Amino acid sequence: MINFFSKCVLTLFGLGFSPIAPGTVASFAGILIGGFLITLEYGYLYLIILPFLFWWLGTVCLKATLSSFASDDPSEVVIDELVGQLVALWPLTLGLFAIESGILIGILINDTFLLFLVKNLLSNPLFQPLIFELIPLNRYLFLSLLSLFLLFRFFDIKKPFWVGRIDRQKTTNSIMLDDIVAGLFAGAVFLTFIFLFYVLSLFSGLAIID
Repeated sequence: MINFFSKCVLTLFGLGFSPIAPGTVASFAGILIGGFLITLEYGYLYLIILPFLFWWLGTVCLKATLSSFASDDPSEVVIDELVGQLVALWPLTLGLFAIESGILIGILINDTFLLFLVKNLLSNPLFQPLIFELIPLNRYLFLSLLSLFLLFRFFDIKKPFWVGRIDRQKTTNSIMLDDIVAGLFAGAVFLTFIFLFYVLSLFSGLAIID
């Protein structure tokens, strides 16, 4: 019974058995979960806590059942992709925290593109009667989620730098940790790009932000 539950958790209740790109499917699930949580009051708290919770749960389940899988890094185990994708969403979490808390960090990023992005999110409801209204009403949010999804998939698949070093260890800890590091890299690159776009808009006079 415990073994069955562990495998359900590790495969995200069957998503890991997807015949096409199970890791990408799990990452997309992370985007859907994160996009929904961002719309909730104090949603940034959930986005901070959930990756730690899933990381702990995944590590416990891996130690209990990894020996029953066919390899030491089975493709059907996709909870690590979910955790990594949620970690990649932390830049959005930072923006929400800055706005809702009103502490110094909110002052420090008051004029950045990230704040404009989150303000656009907070001023428009995410869910509308017609799904096609999602993009025009929340274009910054949509583009941000898409960018973070693609960035995380890049770092998770290509595994550059420390991501690849951790992955090659092939331990129960490394299975989870390499995706977490990939998520951190994705978030850092995202923040760098939006900062550069903002600086470009200031010096070029282009209306990148409306």
